[in-house]
Amino acid sequence: MQSRRTIRVATGFFLGICVAAWVCSCGARTDLDLELGARESDASARDFPDAHPPNRSPKDAGHDVVSPADARSEERLPDASGDADASSDADANVDASSDADASVDACVDTCVLGDSRCEAGGISTCVLGVGGCSEWGAPLSCAESTICDDDAGAGMAAVCKPLCNPDLMAEGFPKPAVYFVPDGGSWSGWGVNYGTLDVQTDPAETGSVLHHAAPSEGDTSYFLVPAPVLADLSGKAAIVFDLKSAGGTYYESDYGFLGDVILKSGSTVATASITHTQDGLWRSYSIPLSAMHWSVDPKSLLACVDGLAIRAEYGVGEDDVWLANFAIVP
Repeated sequence: MQSRRTIRVATGFFLGICVAAWVCSCGARTDLDLELGARESDASARDFPDAHPPNRSPKDAGHDVVSPADARSEERLPDASGDADASSDADANVDASSDADASVDACVDTCVLGDSRCEAGGISTCVLGVGGCSEWGAPLSCAESTICDDDAGAGMAAVCKPLCNPDLMAEGFPKPAVYFVPDGGSWSGWGVNYGTLDVQTDPAETGSVLHHAAPSEGDTSYFLVPAPVLADLSGKAAIVFDLKSAGGTYYESDYGFLGDVILKSGSTVATASITHTQDGLWRSYSIPLSAMHWSVDPKSLLACVDGLAIRAEYGVGEDDVWLANFAIVP
């Protein structure tokens, strides 16, 4: 009886050892299989980056399991949306560059080629700019004692002309005015060196006329043209006016007579003569601004005229003189 029990105990013990050995053997194989499967997965990921790993377990279903190889593969693959953004930025830069080029090309002409004007004390000429459009060039300074003048308006050539240096007491020109017309329409600012002036109407003339009653002081009176009418007379051809006088005895010398029409620039004086009759009738005069009609060639004075006088007394004693339709014409 004891022997059977011993045999059963030994048999049980032996079976226990066998079971334990089998369990250990299965566990080791399982670990080995798992390790081999992981190695095969890594190799598959390296050879086929886009393929799914073969070692997904049921618990991984519905979830993406990224192996290190997959992670490296994803880092190497460019992001499609990033490429699109980069492409959009590049296109925007190209468009911006095109717009900039268009703004440079779309220039506008600012003047007429060849025209000139006064700028910063000199003459600026219209030239062709870098963009192909006309523009004003840098001004060239006028020489000393000259000044730029472009009063003739658009399309003319600006010129550097001598500075006007009025000599109010120039020899051969009437003394300064002692009376000015205060407000006589077109006659405003006109003066006379003796006596006074007044503005009248005359049925024989259109518009108003300027009248002077010459005093008996022994000197010849002159109508003095206001400065705004003068200055630059370049391009002018003649001085025109209507005149009539009455009273006294006609004279053409002495009594402070300087000439019938007197033009002055600085200290240079030029005179012109007219044939006039002291009979109280209107006569029209036109005095060309050419050398043959003046004591000095007026062309040398016209760029800077600072004095113009017309005789306002023709008779010895008291007489009256009327002036109308004065103009300096081209």
